[in-house]
This record gives sequence, structure tokens and C-alpha cells, in this order.
Amino acid sequence: MILVIGGLNGFIGSNTTEALVDLGQDCVVTRHENTDVPGFLQKHIDHHRVSIEPADSTSIADLRKIGQKHKIEGIVNVAGGFASGEGPLRGLRGYFDMLDATFRVAQEWKVKRVTFSSTGGMYLGLSGTVDEEHPIALQSMFPILAYQKIVEVAAEQFAKKTGISAICVRLMGMFGPFDGAQLGLPARLVHAAVSGRPPSFGRIFR
Repeated sequence: MILVIGGLNGFIGSNTTEALVDLGQDCVVTRHENTDVPGFLQKHIDHHRVSIEPADSTSIADLRKIGQKHKIEGIVNVAGGFASGEGPLRGLRGYFDMLDATFRVAQEWKVKRVTFSSTGGMYLGLSGTVDEEHPIALQSMFPILAYQKIVEVAAEQFAKKTGISAICVRLMGMFGPFDGAQLGLPARLVHAAVSGRPPSFGRIFR
């Protein structure tokens, strides 16, 4: 089974889970505080292709409990926005706790690869055509991008120390079911056209 950390709620997690099921994988998805189940995942839950487990992605104890119930062969971590710790390291501590917990259980479960969601926003501020082969400046105009860059660098170091392959996927141009109002204006307009529901411009321009 594939463990999708943060896979129940949110656009990226829920759509990643469905894509994995469509590829023939059974998934365990975590939820934290939000217990809502996206409608399009319900059929996979009913057919026992997707299981739901409560977990804080920064807690190794929570993740270990999942491994006691399920045979985990791969990990996809799409959780984000961690805020554990206090003081100036509050957000940063959360991301490192997440990385540490993920790689530690991956070692214990003998998982060969872990995948983390990143963002195409890594390329902001760069000129010309860029891709994964071009160096990315560590400086960032947005705090969340700074954290994401730190995660990419740290994940590489965790991978070297543990021998576990790590991939950071820079997502961009996302659209799909359960996209909600969290995406940019173009994606919301497309979603509105497909779903027949008007976009929430109040959220866009607030």
C-alpha cells in the first residue's frame, strides 16, 4: 500500500490519492483535524481501495501506528503548513519534524522511496527557461516558498544519510475535482466552467 500523508483533505492530497488508485495502488490516507471526505474518494473507500487513518504528519508515533495496521511500501507526503515548536523556529521546526518522522518510518518499514510535494513557485524570480537542472536561489520573496526550498535541500540530505530515494515534485498548473477556492483565478474560472458553479470571487479578491 501507498501511504499518502495529508491525502484525505485538500486538492493535492485527494487528487493524488485518486490518481494512485487509478494506477492500481491501494492507499492509506491520513487526516488530521478535518474529517470531511471528498465525494469522489468515497467510492474508493467503499471498495476498500482507500483507508483513512488519523495522524499528525510531524508525529512519528502517529505514523508508526499506521505501520502497525497496514503494510506500507511507499510514502507520498503532500501535507504542509506545519507550525510545531515555538518562537522564530516555529514553522521551520514543523517542517523538520515532518521530514524526520517520514524518513524514520520509511527506514523502519524498509520503504525504498519517499515523495514530497513542492511547488513550481520555486522558479519565481528566475528569468528565461528554467527546469529541474537549473540551480534555484535559496532566497525567496514568500515565506512558504522559503520553507519549501529548505525542505528540498533537507530532503536531499536525509536521503543521503538514510539511503532512501527522495523526490520533490514541483507542482504547478493544477486543476481537478475538489479544487475548492484555494487556487489562482485562472484555475477557478476553469473549475467554474466545468462544474457549472460560479467561482468565489470574494475569496479571490479579498
